[in-house]
Amino acid sequence: MEQAHQVSSIISLLDQHGSQVLLGNNLMVPLDQSVLYIRPLYITSTSNSLPQLQYVIAVFNQDVAISPTLAGALSSVLGANVSVGPGGGSSTGTSTGTGTTTSGQSAQSYLKQATADYTAAQAALTAGDLGLYQSDLKAMDKQLLLAQSALGTTKK
Repeated sequence: MEQAHQVSSIISLLDQHGSQVLLGNNLMVPLDQSVLYIRPLYITSTSNSLPQLQYVIAVFNQDVAISPTLAGALSSVLGANVSVGPGGGSSTGTSTGTGTTTSGQSAQSYLKQATADYTAAQAALTAGDLGLYQSDLKAMDKQLLLAQSALGTTKK
């Protein structure tokens, strides 16, 4: 992640003049025969030691993206349009349409919930509630697996 040019140049710019870059936990989400990596990038400064989320780094296969939002990073690496909708959730669509499970749930709704779970996990981490952080990450993982199933990208 950090060796990709676009990521390393941003880290170099931010990690100077009293600011420090802190990388959060690396989240690994299995997708089909590959892994999606998601990692938050925080900034602290000498005047404010409380870390602030600045960017989200995502890696899928050989694609690396860094964006101020989770939706932007996922859009870049997954090749799908992931945008933030009303209420802070995300909606996802691809040029081939969205998949649906037999229960009628779409991949879009699963990804929307996964984004909400990720946001909740980051808030829990910032608050120091590691138990809630872990359960929110498990919930996000479950939603991503359901989205993957709805899109038909899992092995049967």
